[in-house]
Amino acid sequence: MRQPMREPTTGSRSRTQRVVGVAAVLFWASAAFMMVLVVLSWIIPGMREAWAFNLLGGTCALLALVCSAYLFWQELRSNRQMIRAVRRESRDIPVEEGNEWTPRAWLYGIALGFSFLLSWYLLPALFFSF
Repeated sequence: MRQPMREPTTGSRSRTQRVVGVAAVLFWASAAFMMVLVVLSWIIPGMREAWAFNLLGGTCALLALVCSAYLFWQELRSNRQMIRAVRRESRDIPVEEGNEWTPRAWLYGIALGFSFLLSWYLLPALFFSF
């Protein structure tokens, strides 16, 4: 007789959900603050030479980069697990092979690309501003 599969423990699942929630909050806060800094650098061009401004911008860009990469990886991972669970549940349901990218995965992937490009703009200015 076949026994049903056990669900993961609630402690480990809730811990992962908490980490994803914290990463999402950090990502959105750093992305919003980074946009404020970009607008400020357009309005007041002299601020770009300030070391503290470059440090704050580089920190926000790096935090957005790390958080968006983590959230992108978690989104793809959860989608793959959901597709596997659907396949295990019923072989009659067709599941497209390459349909792993949800709109949220696209959002975090694009944010990862933008934050990566912006970090290439901000971090060298931080290191070479001494």
